[in-house]
Amino acid sequence: MNFFFHELLMREDRTRAGEILVYAKPQVNEDAVYVHVAVEGWKGGRLSREEFVRAYYPVETAGCRWRAISWTTASSLCAVVEMVSNSVLPDKGFIKQEKIPLRVFFKTKNGRRFVCEPGRRCSTR
Repeated sequence: MNFFFHELLMREDRTRAGEILVYAKPQVNEDAVYVHVAVEGWKGGRLSREEFVRAYYPVETAGCRWRAISWTTASSLCAVVEMVSNSVLPDKGFIKQEKIPLRVFFKTKNGRRFVCEPGRRCSTR
C-alpha cells in the first residue's frame, strides 16, 4: 500500500485510488473474521499455554445484514465503552488491548456476541 499511495502518488488522487482498489478487489458480502488469542506463561509452577480461536461470519440484526468485519468491529468498540461506563476500565488515558479482561469483555451486552461454541458459526443472539 505504501508503494501504491506514495511511490505511484495515488495519495494525491484518492477518488481514482478508490476506484482502482474496488475494481481490483470488489467488496464481498460473505466475509469472515478469525480471532486467535494465545497466552503462555507459568501457572502453578508449570509452563502452560491457553488459546482462544474463533471464526465469526455475517449476521442479521434488526432486519439488516452485517458483514463480519462490520459487526465484530462495532461490537468490540461498544463492549469496551460498556466496560468504561461500568468503571471496569479507566475513563481517562490510553487503554492497552491486553489490559481488557476477556472474561469481563464476554459478559458485556456487546461482548456476548463473541461467545459461541467452538467449531460452530458464531452469530448474535
